[in-house]
Amino acid sequence: MSSLSLVHEANALLDEIDEKGADPFALERLEEIRAQMLLAGFASPFSAVLAQTKSEADGWTAEEAADVRKQIGNMRYLAQLKKFTLNRIRCAISSGRIARGLEQFGMQEELKLLPLGGSYRKMLLESHPVAVECYHALMDRFAVHAFEAEGASAKIQIGGEGENPQIALEFSSELEARDKVLEFFGPEAKIADLKTKKKTVGLIRSYSGKVALFTAASIRAAKIAEEEMKKKKMDGKVAEYNAILAKYRIYSDAAITEVGGLEAVKKEAAKAGFLKADFGDYEFADEELAEALAARRRARKKIALKAAGEFVFRLLVKFYVMLNENGRKAWGLPAAVMSPDERQLAVLAHIAPEGYAIKHAPKVLAEKVEFEKNEVPLEACIWGPAFVCARCGLGAAWAAGEFGGEEGEIENAIATINALVEKPAGRAAKFLLGVKKAKKEE
Repeated sequence: MSSLSLVHEANALLDEIDEKGADPFALERLEEIRAQMLLAGFASPFSAVLAQTKSEADGWTAEEAADVRKQIGNMRYLAQLKKFTLNRIRCAISSGRIARGLEQFGMQEELKLLPLGGSYRKMLLESHPVAVECYHALMDRFAVHAFEAEGASAKIQIGGEGENPQIALEFSSELEARDKVLEFFGPEAKIADLKTKKKTVGLIRSYSGKVALFTAASIRAAKIAEEEMKKKKMDGKVAEYNAILAKYRIYSDAAITEVGGLEAVKKEAAKAGFLKADFGDYEFADEELAEALAARRRARKKIALKAAGEFVFRLLVKFYVMLNENGRKAWGLPAAVMSPDERQLAVLAHIAPEGYAIKHAPKVLAEKVEFEKNEVPLEACIWGPAFVCARCGLGAAWAAGEFGGEEGEIENAIATINALVEKPAGRAAKFLLGVKKAKKEE
């Protein structure tokens, strides 16, 4: 299959997912297409992709070349399209994996907000401007709390030397490189050159994983903020101004004076006395109205940022509390650090809901992850919440409400953990005694 045909098939499949929603069989096909794209060199630097695109054009007929010129203009655009399509595929795969995890947690409504077709920019822009602000705020927050970790780069040889070019890829570790090469390309692929190196990463290593998760969190947050703002009383002028915006399907409280175009709505707002024309430009005629609208935009942004951070926080807390390491690997959060320490979890302290029951969440979660080494003979979804209760002095009713599960089962698990603390025997009890001591010192 030519690379142009591959691009066409990929975007057709992704557009279908965008239109019809999740397809339980799409994820496997998307992963196959991604592997084919990597084999075709789509992940190479742009200059290499451009050179390969030009070489493909040499074999086209005059009719094919004319058709390509008509549709894409030039080879540079096609090379950009390859990179764009690969990134879209990556986002869709990450979204599909996260969707499976959200389904496991019973989060069906949130699942619908994932960019399952990879069109995250379109979804954000069609949601609300504040969704875009939340998305970038989450990206910035996680970037600030990145840390140095082991990484690996590898060159992959498919077939005999000279038959196909080597493919250069980045991995989070040497072990992941070997596993992923086998998964993506099969046993015929060979690692020609593998190098370990230090790289800066965050709690969620995968960029496409952050894109998928933060898109869903931001769209959800924008909806929550809009519902909250509808409950706030608007004075007469604000209500009248927003009624005009609504006629033109413009978001409430928008400062239309700061946007080019929109002549029709600006003229109507000016006719109503809200705007005035100044040498062809419009400005607010009433400063009090302008400030009232700005205050509402600030309030909306504050609500949305809080909701976006809280969604990501609660999901990650569930991820580390309710699952053990093997469960986390199977759950689907792409390239998250599976067994993080307190330093790696530090970002959670900055997006935690105010007054959240688990104080010092990064420390408590790190202790829970460390305790997994003791292979507790209970289901992780039960003993994990019980561990948090024992560690933080919380009741089983709170844990059942926060994480789900039967209150009685969690209560019994708390008793089991407390019994280990009171009667030391083995590594598990010694660890819990250390936890108990740390709790008293806080």
